Amino acid sequence: MKFEVIGFLLVFLSVSTYAQETPRDIVEKYCQYDFQGARLNSVEAQSYRLLVAYEEEPGWDTVIGVKGFEIGRVIVKDNVAVVEVNFEIDRAWPVQIEQISEYSTVKVELSLENGSWKISKYIPFPRVSSEALCKKWGFCAK
Repeated sequence: MKFEVIGFLLVFLSVSTYAQETPRDIVEKYCQYDFQGARLNSVEAQSYRLLVAYEEEPGWDTVIGVKGFEIGRVIVKDNVAVVEVNFEIDRAWPVQIEQISEYSTVKVELSLENGSWKISKYIPFPRVSSEALCKKWGFCAK
């Protein structure tokens, strides 16, 4: 019984923390998880699960290595928000993507659901730190 109460409190506190956050905050956390490689496997995907409205992503066979990202303009209208994210792209692994520069700016859509902002659709291709790609997965620039 004691563990059930503690588990409930942890989930409740996590949900209520996200409920108070702005669309910018949610997208920044999502991008930080992505930067660390959380979108590369289903186990780590649980870390950002409360930030998104969609069920799951496709299995990715290509990842974009990035040096960093910056949150740009935020537009909020009623229960919908769009947050622009700019990525400093290094390159794609293990295969190159044609016109990769098209992926340097992404508009992330969010919706307000039960008082919490949630990302409506995943960003095409995981955007992982080039350093993490090299150290954790062996995808190193040559």
